[in-house]
Amino acid sequence: MKNDVSFLLDSQLSLYEHQSSYNPNMPLRGMMYFSHLYLQILSKQKRDIYSNSLVKIPTPRYIVFYNGDEKEEEYIELKLSDAFEKEDKTGRFEWTASMLNINFGKNQELLGKCKALYEYASYIEKVKKYKKKMSLREAVDRAVNEAIEENYLDGFFRTHKEGVIDVSLTEYNEAEFIENRREEGRKEGREEGRKEGEKEGLAKGKKEGLAKGKKEGLAKGKLELITNMLQNGYSYEQISTMINMTVNEIKELEEQVMVK
Repeated sequence: MKNDVSFLLDSQLSLYEHQSSYNPNMPLRGMMYFSHLYLQILSKQKRDIYSNSLVKIPTPRYIVFYNGDEKEEEYIELKLSDAFEKEDKTGRFEWTASMLNINFGKNQELLGKCKALYEYASYIEKVKKYKKKMSLREAVDRAVNEAIEENYLDGFFRTHKEGVIDVSLTEYNEAEFIENRREEGRKEGREEGRKEGEKEGLAKGKKEGLAKGKKEGLAKGKLELITNMLQNGYSYEQISTMINMTVNEIKELEEQVMVK
């Protein structure tokens, strides 16, 4: 289980996630992330949770940065209790995720205090603006070049130009990519349904075709990105950080696709 960024400082365990689309399941995901982190911390410190003494743990802090196209409030507190199958307003068991909208023009006080976050938000805004009047590739190229000229993130764009372009294209192509694979899956499902000639067979075919098309399509797309980054000199560790996959997951994906 892997989160975007987490660190322990002054007895506070902070976890930051980035989302380009609204996801109401972040509290559940956060609870699972923190459980994993706490297990690592307690194991490393050799703490015994079965003892009679109270085991102290770092105070959790969970922040989700959102910069998707859907219009959202500047701040939303997402609650785990909203996912309970049976409504519970007692608050006896709760886990929250604080979602901050970092689209340009939102949370201006926060962006004004954090130069890196401001420059990242500015870059994303450039891509969104330019892709309305040119191809996505041209929009990303132009936004990256401007970020380099303006020395965004202290030269990070200049040093990692190709990697930034690859990740940006992957991020913005994801929605269209998934929809295309879904359509392929629906076509496969319809064909299988016709052969069976029964309503039940048609529904099953569509469902299986959709799942297969989406899974294989996403795997192929990720492998193409990984291959391109390896050819550009990036190590497995660097790629792992940039695309949110462990090194083992990357190598397993390569093996799976090669076998197919």
